[in-house]
Amino acid sequence: MAHTQQHFRHLVRLGQGAAAGGLLAAAAACAPAAAPRPPALPPAAAERVPPGQTADWRSLLLVPLGSRLTELHVALEEVLFFHGSSGGGVPEDPECYAPHAAPMRFAGRETVEYLLCFDHGGLNRVRASVNLPAASARNLLARYCGDWLAPLNAANDACAGGDGTSAFSARLDPEPVQGARRLSIVIYGAASPTPPDAEFR
Repeated sequence: MAHTQQHFRHLVRLGQGAAAGGLLAAAAACAPAAAPRPPALPPAAAERVPPGQTADWRSLLLVPLGSRLTELHVALEEVLFFHGSSGGGVPEDPECYAPHAAPMRFAGRETVEYLLCFDHGGLNRVRASVNLPAASARNLLARYCGDWLAPLNAANDACAGGDGTSAFSARLDPEPVQGARRLSIVIYGAASPTPPDAEFR
């Protein structure tokens, strides 16, 4: 008789354990599922700057230096620069072209000049300029030059540098016009002689 009672108690304990397990499983099934975590952005995507907002001088290179004029699939208009202000004489840059497209943007501003200049049919430099507020132009130039790892020439409000393949020269016009100072940038091949329009003046 005692043996039968012990066996009965053992069965009761087993039944209680199974019931408790069933209740826990049911509660887990009714609990709302945890919201999935959004995937972490890779560093490059998290730090990406919207097009036209960057002040990286490389962003002004629509095509690599050396690209052939005949290979560009964009409408271009030739722009001539003459010695002197009378409009006569020999053009300085007979192979500079302005693209027929919306203005380029640089550092969040529209370019007031953007030219592709060719030598013997190959792109040998890019000329671009933007207007900066006169009151903050020097501070902005100093910041840009610092970002470009280019020493600032404070006497000329200019700096120059490169990445081993391409070189650049940047400078502010000496006098403001209508509350703005123009920042001009020339990009050319690092192995090429510095063009006159990229020299500090």
